[in-house]
Amino acid sequence: MIDEAHLLKGDMLQEVRFLTNFQLDSVLPLALLLVGQPELQATLRLRVFKPITQRMNVRYHLESLDLQGVKDYIEHHLEMVGSTHPVFTDEAVNAIYTYTRGISREINNVCTACLLDAVLRKEKLVDAVHVQKILTEFQGH
Repeated sequence: MIDEAHLLKGDMLQEVRFLTNFQLDSVLPLALLLVGQPELQATLRLRVFKPITQRMNVRYHLESLDLQGVKDYIEHHLEMVGSTHPVFTDEAVNAIYTYTRGISREINNVCTACLLDAVLRKEKLVDAVHVQKILTEFQGH
């Protein structure tokens, strides 16, 4: 399994192709998983990587979430840790959705930073003003 495969350069992806060239008695002795951000999918669409994509038996692309999906995603995570009351206002969720484009890793990063900020402020609610503060800090880095 190669995680963060979207960071692989072209020559490394070609090495991956060489790994998939070996077959023993019509059985491939290697199962290979490439896991990465949407940039990986875009890279593999390039003509030079067609030999790699031709060897792929299964593909799965996790789509970004819509606004309701982001709200459900955040609420689910909060429920899993035992939260029994709303933590993010609707406006905060809208701001998170707009910034993250519904990408779960980005949602996690923003929400974690917002929750840490709320703890420091000794607040139980994250509103759009606080999300915007965190996003401004993210954009500064």
